[in-house]
Order: sequence, then C-alpha cells, then structure tokens
Amino acid sequence: MRAGSARRSARIAAALLPPLLLSVFFLSAAEAWLRWNRFGGDALTQPFDYMAPAWRDVDCFRPGPSGELMTPDCRMRYKGAFIATNGRGLHDREFDTTAPHYRIVVLGDSVSMAAGVERDETYHAVLEKRVNTDLGAPGFVEFENFGRGGRTTAQQISDLEAALRMGPVDAALIALTPGSLWGNLRDASACQDAAGQPAIGDADLRFHERAVRGLNPISNALHWLEAKTGLWAFRVPQDAARRIALSLRTDEKSRERSLAIEARATALFRACAARLHEIAEREGIDLAWVVLWYQPSRHGEILETELRELGEVVLPTPHLLGAFPNREAMVIYPGEVHPNAAVHRAFAEKLRSSLGDLGWFERAADAQQRAAMSRP
Repeated sequence: MRAGSARRSARIAAALLPPLLLSVFFLSAAEAWLRWNRFGGDALTQPFDYMAPAWRDVDCFRPGPSGELMTPDCRMRYKGAFIATNGRGLHDREFDTTAPHYRIVVLGDSVSMAAGVERDETYHAVLEKRVNTDLGAPGFVEFENFGRGGRTTAQQISDLEAALRMGPVDAALIALTPGSLWGNLRDASACQDAAGQPAIGDADLRFHERAVRGLNPISNALHWLEAKTGLWAFRVPQDAARRIALSLRTDEKSRERSLAIEARATALFRACAARLHEIAEREGIDLAWVVLWYQPSRHGEILETELRELGEVVLPTPHLLGAFPNREAMVIYPGEVHPNAAVHRAFAEKLRSSLGDLGWFERAADAQQRAAMSRP
C-alpha cells in the first residue's frame, strides 16, 4: 500500500514538474525582457529589491493613518532608486533651520516624494539648485520636500503646520496628481464639520475601489505576488485584470453611483483646499497649486476647476506626453505610474518658469540681498 502511494506521489510530482519549470522559464523571460527594455543590460543583475519588502535587509516604509510614512535616517533601495530619508522621515537632505534662507515647502504624494527617483534628481531638488545658481547664493533658497506616498489633501494641512513649527515659511507649493481627488474619502474626518464621521460608507468605499480603481480578487492577488517577489512581470497581468474589471462597470446605475461618490470627494477636496488657504493667508505664505501629470486628465481638471473657483493660484499643468515618444519613456519602469528622472527635470523647467512669473524667485532675491546686507 505504501509503495503504491509513493509511486502515485512520484507520478504526480513528475507530471507537475514540467509545467512548473515552464512557468518559471516564462516568468523569468518576461522579467528579463521588462528589465532590459526599461533599464538596459545592467538591470538584469540587479536584486529583487525594487518593490519587495521581503527581499530587503531594511524597509524604511511603515503604515500611516492613510498612505505610507518613512522611517527617519533610513537608507534603502526602492523601485530602482536609492531612498535616503532625513531626520524627519522625508526623502530629502536635512533642512537648514539656522542660517537665513528662503523656505519653499513642497506638499505632495509619491510623485513628489519621489518614488523611483534619487533625491538629488527630484523636480524640487533640480529647481532648488537652478534657482540658487541664478541667485549666486548656494543654499539660500530651500525647497523642503514633505511629499509622502498616498498623502491626502487633509494630511497636507498637518504637513504645512509641521513645517511652520520649524520656523517661518515663505512659500508653499502643493503638487497634486489626479488621484488626489479621491484620497480624502479614506480619511474618517477629512476637513468636515463633524469630525469622526465617515466621508462615505464602507459599501460606497468598496464600490469606489472596484469601480474607480478597478481592484478585484485577481488584481489583488497579482499585486500581493508583485509586493512579495519584487518581480515586475506580475504588473502586466495585474493591470490587464484591472482594465477588464473597469470595463464591466458601464451600466447607468454604476455610473450614477460613481458620480455621487465623485461629488462627495470633490466637496471634501474643496473644504481641505480652503483650510490650506486660510493657513497660508494667516501666516503670510505665498501659496500655489499644480497638478503634476503626463497628459490631460478629467480628475485633474476637476481639481483645477475647484481651486480656480476658490480663487487659488493654479499653475499651468505641465502635460508632457508630446515631449516624449510614449508613456513608457516617462515612467520609472513599465506599468508604473511614477515619473522617472527625465520627467522630473521637465517638471522642474515648467515650474521654474511658472513660479518665476509669480514673482517667487524675485522675492527670494530680495530676501537674499537683505540677508547679505544684515551680515556684520
């Protein structure tokens, strides 16, 4: 009996081995193609540390109330880039809190953080270097990166307040992405009069995850595999599963429900934007908003419309798709949403012009001259 059972197990194992090996071969081939296509031959020898915490000796990320926070003074590779946080757990160098300087606080999400880009290549770091070069005063203008993954507009209120506790802030740039419209829905008391009341009910939130983000059991499983293995090859079927799920929700009832949730998210965003304006006005901070994205987006246009109706300063959105051969040339690797270093440089050029037109750098030059005259 035991011998027969052992033979059956052996036959089953022998039958399963070829398809298993074939699956491993095709998965490896897909992963190699994605790496070669995006980064070239050198990427083939890189370890699986781009995405997967399980493969890292150090994981700088920790869950926050909404989105991710980072551990202070942490070093790691993440999405193909070297992440180095400062003492405040931000992807930036240490802020200068002693010498006179012109402080520009950058509030944003993972695009500003910036995922997959070295901190010296982010759009605000490039801006800082170029503006200081123009002024002939290295280090005088300081762009302070408060961007964090998944950060909501409601949380950016506390980020600006945290920056003010460090000292006077001269200007604040709030960099949104189209997804910023939805973030406050997951915050139980985001900019509402009655704190602690859910922005929307659990059933509507689950519907939003399926109807807007396209999440489903298959895409969730593939996302889990991507996070655990660090293999980009799982991203392609993951995105396909989400597109299919979204295509199935085209009936009128689903559309009406989506629009109702969108209206709620818009109202929350408007309330949060008004609070940020109040803080900036009270503290004498120059405030400007921009939606950083590759191409026109309906949700980005909603954000801009709401801000303009509030009388906010909205910078021209630097849509860049025409400046690059395709979308894949703009992201850190295939299937990702985060812009690469080349796009950050393009963002910096657009913002340099727009912020210059607002007079920010002229005011920075005046402040630099006053600081120079006050030195003994």
